[in-house]
Amino acid sequence: MLNSFDVFDTVLTRNIGDPHAVFYCVGLMAKRQGILVGTPSEFKQLRIRAETVARQAHGKGDIRLQEIYDHLAQLTSLNPDQARALQQMEMEIESAGLRPVKILKDEITASRAKNGAVAFLSDMYLPATLLETKLRDYGLFRDGDQLWVSGEHGATKESGELYLAFLGRIGLKPEHLTHRGDNLLSDVQKPRQLGIHASHFSATRLNRYERILESFSDQTNAATSFLAGASRLVRLEKQADSPQAAALREVAAGVAGPVLFTYVIWVLQNAQKQGLNRIYFLARDGQILLKIARLCAPALGYEGELKYLYASRQSWRLPAVGVGDGSFLGWALENTDFLSPRSFLERVGLCPEDLEPRLLQHGLGVESWDRNLGRRERKELRSLADEPDFIKRVASEAASRKQQWLAYLSEQGVLDGEKFGMVDLGWHGSLQHSLEQVLRETKVSLPTGFYFGLSERAEERCLGCSFAYFYDERQGQGCLRRNYWAEPIMEVFCAADHGLTLRFERKDGRMQPVLKTPRNDRALAWGLATVQGAILEFVELALANSTITWEPEGLRRPIGALFDEIWNEPTHEEAEAWGTYPYSDDQTESVQREWAEPFGVFDSLRSVYRGQMTPPHRAGWAAAGLKRSPAILRYTLPYAVQFGRWMRRCIS
Repeated sequence: MLNSFDVFDTVLTRNIGDPHAVFYCVGLMAKRQGILVGTPSEFKQLRIRAETVARQAHGKGDIRLQEIYDHLAQLTSLNPDQARALQQMEMEIESAGLRPVKILKDEITASRAKNGAVAFLSDMYLPATLLETKLRDYGLFRDGDQLWVSGEHGATKESGELYLAFLGRIGLKPEHLTHRGDNLLSDVQKPRQLGIHASHFSATRLNRYERILESFSDQTNAATSFLAGASRLVRLEKQADSPQAAALREVAAGVAGPVLFTYVIWVLQNAQKQGLNRIYFLARDGQILLKIARLCAPALGYEGELKYLYASRQSWRLPAVGVGDGSFLGWALENTDFLSPRSFLERVGLCPEDLEPRLLQHGLGVESWDRNLGRRERKELRSLADEPDFIKRVASEAASRKQQWLAYLSEQGVLDGEKFGMVDLGWHGSLQHSLEQVLRETKVSLPTGFYFGLSERAEERCLGCSFAYFYDERQGQGCLRRNYWAEPIMEVFCAADHGLTLRFERKDGRMQPVLKTPRNDRALAWGLATVQGAILEFVELALANSTITWEPEGLRRPIGALFDEIWNEPTHEEAEAWGTYPYSDDQTESVQREWAEPFGVFDSLRSVYRGQMTPPHRAGWAAAGLKRSPAILRYTLPYAVQFGRWMRRCIS
């Protein structure tokens, strides 16, 4: 008995999505070295054509790489030396890009232990010496194993002749061989026709996110092909221990990883252009971004200081606002899905127990302090906030917290006069605005803000120096037309493992953040460690190539396509895994709800009335919520909403 394995996309795979991207990279390197006159895309097509011509000329059997480049020289004006140089370049790129499929390593080891050896059978034009070297490097090939490559034996698995030649050489009957591979024809159907036991291995096939990235390969100088390859390698790193973990890792590697990696590359490149030697990543979104930046900085040559700065709307806005004119009301009474007396008062540093008589005067008894208020009760809350005594009390609390905040900023180096950048996802620039208000009083350098996206509302803040990567509605730049909601997606991707920053206090001789909870237990129980681990694995793999020059501005369209796919077309497994993330749109996080709650009767009726899918809460993920809803709603609600939309048009 003997077990045999295919090589490419079974025990080894490339660090790119589609094998043809190798040819693009050869063309790219050849162009840089002055060997080619045309574009990398043109070389890629010529290389594909040369292989086709070589196979047609060869006839029966298989070909070697040298034959392909001989025909390439005939199709172009390349001289023999140039053709050999390109051939060597392709082998070097292939060798550098080959990675082990780790989830198969145990199977290979078990097969060798059972039968004494294993065999590797490959339909490939590359030399066997290159493949054996890589297999040995990764501990997959041992003395006593066999490697048969079609180009060196003049026979292929696809025709069945390589199997027959191999079995004849070692004197083994077909039924005593068990083969494993990714190609349904050459690794499964053909060996079964010959009486060989065969099983299909499909894990290396690109998933839909990786196919999206690969489709932009030529438009991005093969950058998205490397992103697709990195995503696949993360998936192949280990077997997920549950369907939820599998869905978390797949989206983390295929969507979150490419998006966050590209954004951080953009931040570091622009910080270099601005001459900034220090960048603060603001909590909590900045936690994973900082980890990514520390991996990327050496590859980009950024030598500045990268720091984490505890921040939140809760801890920065109150100390910074002017309350004498009631200007704090805009954010303190923000009309979120959930607003209770307690959540409002927490925003301004107070608690309902200290204001019980005032609250009772406005009809807000103890029983209302922790429940969501209706429209009339919210008006009463605003009336309370307009009272001079209340404003005076808030002003006192704000002044106290301002001194604590400034002391924290000073210890973190924000007030030392050095130019610095700050990284915040977005969306209205409120944290930079708060920081600028206090820094103007201290007369130190104002920050340069680096955002993923900025809304039109950010224009009202009159921010200082600020840039946005994915979209900037102030300037009318970037991806402005979006049929997905990038903001909650990014907030979930950038969740942190600690709780909300409430304020700052001195402890053990240093200013420390006071957190609502030391650990973000609900997010950790959901699977945050799995998500962050997969993202960081992706970044390390994406950085492990020297062929690509990263140009983030050219990657906005692929990122938009990824957002579109996950937001509008989640699978049931993705909806169940990601839709259960504990999400809150309230700055005090008084209430957390599942990001994609299933639709109920009321939500369904509201959606039909409005003529559009309206999820149970404001930041909800409608498509995923529908996937998690009862079957009758999953199938009927989309048609009912279309009918509601048609009715609204008729009435209007």
